[in-house]
Amino acid sequence: MTTVAELTEIITLEMKSLESELENDDYVNALNAAQWETWSLPLTDNFKLYWVKERAKRHLFFMLATGQAMEFKVKTYNLGEPFKHLSDTYKAMDVLFEKAKEDFPDAFPVLGDSAINNYELFGTYISSGFQYNAVGKDTTYESSNSIIITPSSDGDN
Repeated sequence: MTTVAELTEIITLEMKSLESELENDDYVNALNAAQWETWSLPLTDNFKLYWVKERAKRHLFFMLATGQAMEFKVKTYNLGEPFKHLSDTYKAMDVLFEKAKEDFPDAFPVLGDSAINNYELFGTYISSGFQYNAVGKDTTYESSNSIIITPSSDGDN
């Protein structure tokens, strides 16, 4: 069973010389983002471990590219090259990830696998309380009036 600490160590080793540009928090944030996209650690399945690791590395490349976005080094004549290379790297990783999700659709989690309910995904609308019956009569101040909250957890709306 591979834990967060073990996978962090593996990713640190695989990032090699880029590791000096990253901080410990970057690895934590990248692994968290990867787990939001894929599966939670600890894991034993090598397929799942591979994709959590790859998605974490992708997020690290994005962080590095973001750091290079405003760099302009005249003396070394690398005007934007690190940013371009890092951007190309994480974009290529995104393409591979999408291809893997297409090739193995049952292997990756979907919304139905999570603990998130459909009614919790988007904003909630709470009515003002003004209500009218089917023929247009004002029923706002009747005792049967209740505020409508959409969507609701009971699935009525």
